[in-house]
Amino acid sequence: MIGATSWQDRRAKLLQAACNEIENRVRDGQQIMRTIRLVARKFRFRSLGAGRRLRLSEQRLETLWYLWRGRRDVSIFSLRYRPGIGRIPISGETLQSLAQTRIFGNRSVAAIVKSGEIRSVNGRCVPVRLAYRRLTEQNIPARKLAQVAASRSKLLAQVGRVERLISRQQAKVEKQVRAILS
Repeated sequence: MIGATSWQDRRAKLLQAACNEIENRVRDGQQIMRTIRLVARKFRFRSLGAGRRLRLSEQRLETLWYLWRGRRDVSIFSLRYRPGIGRIPISGETLQSLAQTRIFGNRSVAAIVKSGEIRSVNGRCVPVRLAYRRLTEQNIPARKLAQVAASRSKLLAQVGRVERLISRQQAKVEKQVRAILS
């Protein structure tokens, strides 16, 4: 849309209007702190469009007022977002190792990650939630790993029971063979 303004632009215009109002009231002889408090209340929760509201405290307006008074520049009202942590690279081999350890070691993903066995490509520790997310991205959901690990445990238990049964049967057969040969 041509001429459409973003909510950040509307925010800057509202804060500019608030600072102009403070300036006019102070020029008329009102006390600065009282004026900032009144103007902050007046502009607080003003609509920025798209369901957004201006969250404006007295302290924030005071800070913006002194910055604006010094430079009188609209860029003071721009938001200064800092990007979060960059994407932590985890290799496919590391994820495979995590999956294998989960299945064959019969340990939870959280326990494996917290033990420090799983590291990113650059050697950083991997947060547990990130490990779960990356497993899901690779179509290896942790729930499936848990099911496979549980199935493997049950299968190993059955194999153990069958081996014990076979050894008992072998012992019986050997005993019968000895009885026959004696």
